[in-house]
Order: sequence, then structure tokens, then C-alpha cells
Amino acid sequence: MLVSSMVRLVMHKKYLRHYLQHILHDLKQNYLGIQKRANERNVHDFRVAVKKINALFDLLAFLAPGKLTPNSQIDQIKNLYKLLGRIRDAHIGGMLCEVYLRQLDHLEDDLLPLIQKKEKTARKRFSDWKKETEITLSPSRVEEDLRPFFRIDNKTLIHNCDQFAHRQFRNIWQHLHTQQSDKWHKVRMESKSIRYTLELGQKLSPNSGREEVLDKMRLIGDLLGDWHDRIILSGIVRDFSKTPDKEGINSMIKKLKKDRSVLLETTHLYLRELQTKQYFWKMD
Repeated sequence: MLVSSMVRLVMHKKYLRHYLQHILHDLKQNYLGIQKRANERNVHDFRVAVKKINALFDLLAFLAPGKLTPNSQIDQIKNLYKLLGRIRDAHIGGMLCEVYLRQLDHLEDDLLPLIQKKEKTARKRFSDWKKETEITLSPSRVEEDLRPFFRIDNKTLIHNCDQFAHRQFRNIWQHLHTQQSDKWHKVRMESKSIRYTLELGQKLSPNSGREEVLDKMRLIGDLLGDWHDRIILSGIVRDFSKTPDKEGINSMIKKLKKDRSVLLETTHLYLRELQTKQYFWKMD
């Protein structure tokens, strides 16, 4: 019995270290990639790695309140995450804008260049930031911050992954009937946290109920991501419509508003489906 427990503990620590090192490897490789060229794939993969690491820190803070003191490198990484987010939003906004202009058979010679200018500005800020700030990504430093994970036994960690996810779900339920964009942004962020936390719990202890919720959360994440992209584009288009002789762009504003509404309605349906189940899987 003792030998069996020791084997499970060793395997647990080995998996956690492998999981963390995999994320840190992605973070470092894509960081090196964006130093050369901040293309769509490098930016996306870097930001996903940051989200996963941030989810681990959130979970650890839940496990040990007040005892987590991440190093300054994490703050630098988060600043970079935001800068790259502006590049990403402008780039996706441009592609999305082209789609809407084709759908509406409406050409605005000045709109796409305006969005491209925003992307160029975001890239300039990123370039300036690189010159002023040097990050020597050290996986061992980040891993050291997360070392308390390795002192938690497997059963406790899995249980707390589920408990943390349940707490995040309760936060989401508070905003289900809101029409405010800032509240739905919070739902979007909570959804990401739930997804990455449950992915860790599922890999440590596969559970069909948890996997079902994960599938729904991935879909909800995609829906809210599409909604967010349209929120960003809507702001640009609204500003553009205020300039002289741009009243014709109102058709795009209406179409964006309709599509945002459909996306939120669909998200709401999936979240209500999860809410009616209350407890989505048997707590280990």
C-alpha cells in the first residue's frame, strides 16, 4: 500500500513537472519567435501559454491564499501579453472588417487603412517596448514560483481544481442576465480560467463528466472570442462613422450589433445548460 502511494506521488509530480515544462517551453519558443516576427501564430501561441500559466497562479492562490509571491518576470510577461493583444486585436479586426465589407457589398476606402494603421501603431509600441525591456525567460524561475504544486498530493490537487472551477462558475452565474459588455468580458475571462483549470484536473484524473463540461467551455470560449472581436471592430467602426460622409457605414454597425447579440444568446444557452446540472461531475 505504501509503495503504491509512493508510486502515485512520484507519477503525480512527474506529470505536473512535465505539464509545466511543456507550457514554459511553448512560452519561451514563441517568445523567441515574436522577437523575430510577431506573426499571428507566434502571438496566439505565446498568449495561450501565458493564459495557462496565469490559470495555474490563480489556482495556487486559491489553494494557498496570501502565500504566492510571483517574481517580477511574470509582471513583464503580462505586460508583453497586453501589447501583443493590441496587435492581435487590430490584425483580427482587419480580417473581420474585410468579411463584413464583402457581405454588405459595401466598400469604404478609408476604413481598412484606419485599422491597418492601428495595427502598425501597436507593432511600433511593441518594438519600442522590446528596446526598453529585456526579458531573459527563465523557466526555472517561473517553475520555482509554482513549486508549491509539487507539495500537494494528487487527490487534494484534483479536488481543488474542481472546487476552484465551481467557484468560477458561481461568479459566472451572477452575470447571466446582464446586457453590459464589461460583465460579459468578465464571463469570458472566468471561462478561460475554468477551461485551463479543468484541463489540468482532467489530465490528472480523467472523468467523463468533467470532459463534457470542458467541451462546452471550449465552445463557449470560441463564441465569446468571436463576440469580443466584434466588440473591438464595432468601436473602430463607430468612431469611423462620425467622420463626414461616412453615414453609409451604418449598415455594418447594425450587422455587427445583430451578430454580437446572436453570439451572446448562444453563449447564454450553453451556460444555462451547464447551470441546470449544478454539479457537473462527481467530485473526486
